[in-house]
Amino acid sequence: MMPDDCDRIMYLDGDMQLVGDAAPLLRLDVPEGRIAAAARNFVMFEGPARQRPGWSEYHLTSLQLDDAGSCFNAGLMPFRRKTWAEIAPRALDVFLTKAGTCAHHDQPALNAIRAGYLLPLSPG
Repeated sequence: MMPDDCDRIMYLDGDMQLVGDAAPLLRLDVPEGRIAAAARNFVMFEGPARQRPGWSEYHLTSLQLDDAGSCFNAGLMPFRRKTWAEIAPRALDVFLTKAGTCAHHDQPALNAIRAGYLLPLSPG
């Protein structure tokens, strides 16, 4: 639905807040075939006491994720249009076939297909 001349895309969740100038993120040259996302120090399913809920191991295993510490935050992801056209259907398939394990909607599905795609960004 985007114009053909839009090659660089930044996926931004509605609960994200950009503080400061977004231009460096928009200029980030993410190579074709990669998605950039905050991965360092990010732990999915971690609660306020830094304890994982009991159900998290089931979800990680079901999605074939090594551990929560290797996951990325899907709230902000710059990528190329062609890359998204390739990975979005794969992530949607994971979401539809394993909806019960995608407790955080798009994020677990995108993490499940991250191998070979992830270009880690600093959370800062």
